[in-house]
Amino acid sequence: MTEFKNIFREDVEVPEIVQSKMEDAFEKIKNEETALAKKKTSAKRGIFRGFCGQTAAAAAIICVLALGGGAAYAAEHFGLLDFVGRLRDEIPEDATDLIETVNQQEFVKETDGSIIDCKVKEALCDSESISIVYEVSAKEKGKYLFVPTDALPEDSMLDWSGVADITAAEYAAEKGLTIVNIGGGIQNREELGIAESSMDFRSVSDDVMDIYVRSGKDTDTKNMEVSCIATARISDSDKVMRNEVHFTLEDKSSSEISVYKPESPEGNDVYTIQRAEVIQTDLKTYVDIFYTVPDPKAESELGIFFRILDENGVEQECVGGSGDVRQADGTEHIRLDLNKTDIGDHLILEGFDISEKTKYERATLVKE
Repeated sequence: MTEFKNIFREDVEVPEIVQSKMEDAFEKIKNEETALAKKKTSAKRGIFRGFCGQTAAAAAIICVLALGGGAAYAAEHFGLLDFVGRLRDEIPEDATDLIETVNQQEFVKETDGSIIDCKVKEALCDSESISIVYEVSAKEKGKYLFVPTDALPEDSMLDWSGVADITAAEYAAEKGLTIVNIGGGIQNREELGIAESSMDFRSVSDDVMDIYVRSGKDTDTKNMEVSCIATARISDSDKVMRNEVHFTLEDKSSSEISVYKPESPEGNDVYTIQRAEVIQTDLKTYVDIFYTVPDPKAESELGIFFRILDENGVEQECVGGSGDVRQADGTEHIRLDLNKTDIGDHLILEGFDISEKTKYERATLVKE
């Protein structure tokens, strides 16, 4: 790291204030991976990574030095593989050919006076989920600073871009830009059976934002008409501008369902596992857990959830899923999404209470 700093001292005349900030940032890099790990969840914006593996702090320094005190973006666009690479999600190498470049899409409508354009770039699906990347750009360049839909003016630009570690408000003031919150997602959720979604954001430039949406679905339609909307709201304004585009997505993946039953059907005083269904697709492993509780009214207070363990008692990392959903027959249903893995003949589940952190007895289920 010292050699890296010396190179820049020799080749670039660095203002004193920039040198000071650079020293602070290098010190920050030492512990950055720990901080990043805490932020990386499937339902939250991840931290920008780029510049050939350099961390965000180092990337910001490179930008500052290269431009003599300014800041720069990665100067590229982002696809599905870029997004999943910075989350816990994975796409198996032999399934990457299922990613579709969306060339055929229909612009449907937009809010009068909308300041944005929207284009779907890539899409991917299997029988259980849909993932898309769409790009939102400003119609008039040089006026706006696009930030994620839930971002605040005091949030750091590093949360979604590769520019210097300053707040969105500071950056916008420095460049004379108006902050605009950008969002959207899949519009026809009910039609597609979508119950939950996660999003991630990456800035291409001040006024171009790439957005990743991953949604679980419970319909098995092979050909889907997907309605994608992009939204824009000028900071401190209640007016939301919308653009809508439609495209067709075909499920080209294969899937296989296996049923697992408990070795011991007695359960415990809190719940009784009835069965689990493991759905293996080309992209993911989905585990549906079905259980009953003695008093259904009390279940909502208990906050029951499950983790999957391997034979050594190590938790299998969950990359998504959905919370408890009551079935028509009164059975409770929870889904866990895993990166593609071989469950084997035995499925080990450990129930726990989310609020109380209480662990319940492990249950072993056997493949039928």
